[in-house]
Amino acid sequence: MTDSVTELGVKLRAHKQDILREWRRRVLLLESAQTLDLPTLNDHIPVLIDDIAEAFIVHGSSRTHGKDVANSASLNDDKTQEAVKSAAAHGQDRHELGFDLAEVVAEYSSFRDVIFDFVIDHQIALSPAIIRSVNTVLDVAISRAVRAFAGLRAAELRQTQEKHLAFIAHDLRTPLNAISTCVALLSSPDIGENESVRASKIVPMLERNIQRIVALVEGILATASPSGDDVTPTTSAREMTVWPIVEQICLEVFPLASKQGAQIVNVVDADCVASIDMAMFTRVVQNLLGNAIKAVGEGTVTISSHRRPGAGKLAITFHNDNGVMPEAHQRRLTEASEADTEETGCVNRGLSIVRQFVQAMHGSVEVSSNQSRGTSVTIFLPDRAA
Repeated sequence: MTDSVTELGVKLRAHKQDILREWRRRVLLLESAQTLDLPTLNDHIPVLIDDIAEAFIVHGSSRTHGKDVANSASLNDDKTQEAVKSAAAHGQDRHELGFDLAEVVAEYSSFRDVIFDFVIDHQIALSPAIIRSVNTVLDVAISRAVRAFAGLRAAELRQTQEKHLAFIAHDLRTPLNAISTCVALLSSPDIGENESVRASKIVPMLERNIQRIVALVEGILATASPSGDDVTPTTSAREMTVWPIVEQICLEVFPLASKQGAQIVNVVDADCVASIDMAMFTRVVQNLLGNAIKAVGEGTVTISSHRRPGAGKLAITFHNDNGVMPEAHQRRLTEASEADTEETGCVNRGLSIVRQFVQAMHGSVEVSSNQSRGTSVTIFLPDRAA
């Protein structure tokens, strides 16, 4: 009785071109394949067919083809190993041509379907040995192709990140050098100019470069953190002291506040610790403090903290003593709505981000606003004790 796997190997070799034509017809449905010339489209598939056919003819159903290669348990099945090696090269080639990973897998899935359709069309008994042999060889081929593709993609991403960090370092160096120069000029004795004249020249330069650094940091945070309302934020929370973060942001926005005559008072407890995501918490404080400064005019913005007894929560309050927050803005801070997905202005998007980020850190937001007392926005975050 003829071994069904051997019979399949013989017919694969005899009908190689028919198999190739049918495979190309199916693969050309993939977007990335439609512009390829014939040799590039075929790539290693003709070699794969030859190697699979020879391995089936030589070993028949006595070997589960591909298993030894996957497990590195034997070097006897040379042709199967050769097919697998060419699959790795195929993954590299497809990456260079702009295929995505799903398309690489789809190519091999189409090839598997063509083989099984070929078996049925030529009335070869679809035995368990055939199913097992075809599946194991192609599974290993897919594994090697995907591994090669993913390795190149990871290297490409690392290179992109390194270039991005190099640009950031370069962009930060210029304003930092300018600030260092300004500080040196302010502190150096100069009998030719009095201190007020010297400060009037240098302080605007300091303000511009500080604003430049703030903009760069916000760009970094926007890249590292989810910023769209359609993205579910992911957190990397750890216990951190809150006061230094708040104080640093107060210093960053001081030029903006002083220009309009507003005062910022940071009375957050120096020893309070919360479980927070650094990037998210920074964005929350920047947004709330920035909105409070814009609303308060020449008034005072106070940032304070207290613990909610028995709740395991640290409360941080941003209070401005002048102005009422519109109810629409209050709702955006405290509850989600369909309007979150619409382009409704920078302030509204910022408030939605505050709510999303606080909720992602397992916290909540409360708002109190009236004409006589001003506006208080309080965020509740997990206390260290919790």
